[in-house]
Amino acid sequence: MNKKMIVLLATILMGCIYGVVGQNVSIKGKSINAKDKVIEVYKEADKFSKKEQLLDDYAIGDNQTFELEFTVKYPTLVYVQIDNYSQSFYVEPGKDYEVVIHKFDWNIDEVMNVYQNPVALPLEFVGLDDDDLNFQISAFDSVESEMILKYRMFLDFRFKKDAKRIDTMMTALQSVWSDSDNEYFQSYKRHKIAELNYLFRLVSPRKIAEEYFKGQPIMYDDEGYASLFNTFFADYLSKGTKQLPVETLSRWVDEADLFKYLDSIGVDPVLQHEQLRELVALKALQESYYNENYNSKMVIEMIERFANESKFAIHRDIALNMLNSFEEVARKMEMPRYELPNVDKELVAIDDMKGKWLYVGFIRVNDPNSLCEIETLAHFRDSIYQLGEMEFVTISCDREFQKLYHFIKNSKKGERYNWTWLHFDGNFKMLDAFEVRSYPHFILINPEGMVESYSAPKPGDGFFVNSKWLKTDEEGGKEADQAFPFDKKR
Repeated sequence: MNKKMIVLLATILMGCIYGVVGQNVSIKGKSINAKDKVIEVYKEADKFSKKEQLLDDYAIGDNQTFELEFTVKYPTLVYVQIDNYSQSFYVEPGKDYEVVIHKFDWNIDEVMNVYQNPVALPLEFVGLDDDDLNFQISAFDSVESEMILKYRMFLDFRFKKDAKRIDTMMTALQSVWSDSDNEYFQSYKRHKIAELNYLFRLVSPRKIAEEYFKGQPIMYDDEGYASLFNTFFADYLSKGTKQLPVETLSRWVDEADLFKYLDSIGVDPVLQHEQLRELVALKALQESYYNENYNSKMVIEMIERFANESKFAIHRDIALNMLNSFEEVARKMEMPRYELPNVDKELVAIDDMKGKWLYVGFIRVNDPNSLCEIETLAHFRDSIYQLGEMEFVTISCDREFQKLYHFIKNSKKGERYNWTWLHFDGNFKMLDAFEVRSYPHFILINPEGMVESYSAPKPGDGFFVNSKWLKTDEEGGKEADQAFPFDKKR
């Protein structure tokens, strides 16, 4: 039997095991103190762009129960989220899950940064089978983490005398659920062990490529395969190779010559199969976007060509997902409409302020760093921006609206800070959209309503104005000495 036939049969077998038609999944549960909150369930749209995809959401009412329903084709890692707390687990097609979300301090994010130090949603399964996929993968991951921690000083295989210790680790990993008949778990374990073999240099890259990539089916929906792929092909092309220096790759990107790029990397014996070569090229281009040796705008054009011209539909989808994750592309997208309450609880839509530059700050009113930046902002507003074509908007991200109310209404400072103040009103999706991960955080929105920068300099960082934002008189008016440095890529 030739290799092409083996690949075809393997692909058909995977489809038979997991089903090619989506099957229903439900997650039913009860919360202890999540009344009036919204629970959501996400998955990654694909394993390579990592873009999130909302599957379902549910507003938790007085009875504190909820039900999420969606379809999946394969065993899938999902993320259940409330506010900015989440918990991940695997769901399998056609299965129902029952969970309890225990009592939780939802305000913990006001005393610690839960983006830098994530706090898991306290979710517990009810009545899950002892051999459920989650228990199998969790058992494997626990042994893997424990062994890596235990043997971390021996991970460099140059210490030949410690090879036996690493062999012991691999044997322990192999023994985890060795009798499992869950095909997804066995594939996950096999690829994760291969990834460790690659990282520990126990097996040569050539052998890894031969066994897992050359002429093998691409397992787009397999978590273990994707992990091995992303590790093995990290910087595989984007930083250049002996045959293809980065200058050559950069030149083809600058010319937006996708097919010459693909044909040239095909000299690599690992990448002779067209479908694998395209996927590796997509990953390389994604990395190139963040590499100063490449023109980011031309990288975008190359990926846009992928999205329009690839013969593989799944690659077109991955390319689109990658594009949506790039800031330069996001700048071209009109900002979503967010209606937030002001201090008087009147709804204000940020996108109704088009026509002027908007300098939007996200703060917490009891945070010393936020208060310092707001005072600096007031100084700028009272001086250089007094006649400027710029509006200031500050959004309080304190969970309690009353904190903002008292800060503005019941303090002398509130009289000075007489610009637009809004409350985020529990809209964590807005914070995610604007990439707010700490406080204070500032963004810049241009007069057309597009986000010009998702990470604008703070007022205290220095002179951040631009002459085109300022109203000028017949004699030239006010001008800035330094343009806003939001784009440092060529």
